[in-house]
Amino acid sequence: MGDDMITTIRTNRDGIDTQTIEEKEIALIIEKYELELKYLAFRYLRNWSLVDDVLQEVYLKLFLNLDLINQQTIKHWLYTTTRNQCLDYLRNKHLKYTTLVETPEDLQKVHYPSAETTMIEQLEEFNLRQGISTLPPKYRNAIELFYINELTCREISLLLNLNICTIRSRLHRGRKLLREIILNNTVFDIE
Repeated sequence: MGDDMITTIRTNRDGIDTQTIEEKEIALIIEKYELELKYLAFRYLRNWSLVDDVLQEVYLKLFLNLDLINQQTIKHWLYTTTRNQCLDYLRNKHLKYTTLVETPEDLQKVHYPSAETTMIEQLEEFNLRQGISTLPPKYRNAIELFYINELTCREISLLLNLNICTIRSRLHRGRKLLREIILNNTVFDIE
């Protein structure tokens, strides 16, 4: 589209500029592909209000880049841009941490841990780590590799060059000892 296309204007009966050729072309493109793009976006987002938001972004990009887009590939460009906008929206971190509710009453149902609960959890974790550190080395290594490093029994057996049954036995005995240590000798008594 050249500058001559943009400057060609339709005027209403009062002689006021109302719409450029470029705007007409965009309106025709939107009219032609809107339904297909909505269904494409809905397949990704599963929410009609989000679909409208994403399509607004797509239409804005269309308006800004219309002179750069090849008319023979406009459908492909629209589909690709819509898909990419949906993926960008889904990748957005704010969506993952936002609590979506239908009504304000639903917001009351959302549970946030209290400061007291958080502190108790931290103390329990501290007691657990202290208990693990007091275990004999052969049990401590098995427990740390299995629970903290999240290795499988087979991986631990290969790493320590021990039989897999030995690793399972050490995990079982280590858990038993850890339970006794935590119940009898807690660093911070939580009561």
